[in-house]
Amino acid sequence: MSKILPDIKLSEDEYISMKKCSAYHGSEGCVIRDGDYAIKIFKNNFGKKDTCHEKIELTRENKFCKIKTLFRYGNLFDNEFYPLATYSYEGKFVGFHGPWLPYSSMNFSTLNMREKIFYLKKIRQKLESFHEIGIVYGDIKDDNIFIDTSSKKVTFVDIDNMKIGAYPMDLMSNSAKNFVANYGKVDKKLDSYMMNLLTIDLLQHHSGWYDEIIANLQLGFVPQKLDIPQNKKLIYEMGHVGQSYCGGYLIDHVR
Repeated sequence: MSKILPDIKLSEDEYISMKKCSAYHGSEGCVIRDGDYAIKIFKNNFGKKDTCHEKIELTRENKFCKIKTLFRYGNLFDNEFYPLATYSYEGKFVGFHGPWLPYSSMNFSTLNMREKIFYLKKIRQKLESFHEIGIVYGDIKDDNIFIDTSSKKVTFVDIDNMKIGAYPMDLMSNSAKNFVANYGKVDKKLDSYMMNLLTIDLLQHHSGWYDEIIANLQLGFVPQKLDIPQNKKLIYEMGHVGQSYCGGYLIDHVR
């Protein structure tokens, strides 16, 4: 692999067309398939409301530095989706692409309980490999996790929004913001917190709204599968996040 991340310069027509011709529109940008590549093109304000020009440019630089860092990591970033090239328009970073994945995000309704537990443990292992190289993913939800049922591989997408070393996350969900507001910082314990919410969501066939899960935890309601002695303290900490949050994983004690 080249040590320099290639940059593809877009014309005005190409840039406008890419922003319009998208199969998926998220808060930060849109995703396009171009043959063997999945392209992410960012919105002009990177999904932030009422953001001044200076903050927009700081976000742009932050994302650009993270994509370059992941490229330099090479095989250390053990993830099926990784950056292969960036896109620029009028000299500014506007997007990047990586390999197109021929499989879909986690469709929990198609998995039985044994498979759910298996893939949750695979996700937990993936997070640990990220932590070893200074990455906190932070935005753990089924839309951001792809599984290949043939190879049994788990892949994280939305890789530009992670915390990588000193480069912070750009956007956080309300549940992640709640954790940081109470715990005080973004570190690998944020991943355990978000991973635990996904675990509860998956094992209790919930609606997918983490805010509802947190409210239930505060009332002491947890899935029967997780309501075991080894998880009691952690479940309490999940509902009352603070500096004492231990950062454990509920899935470690589930079979």
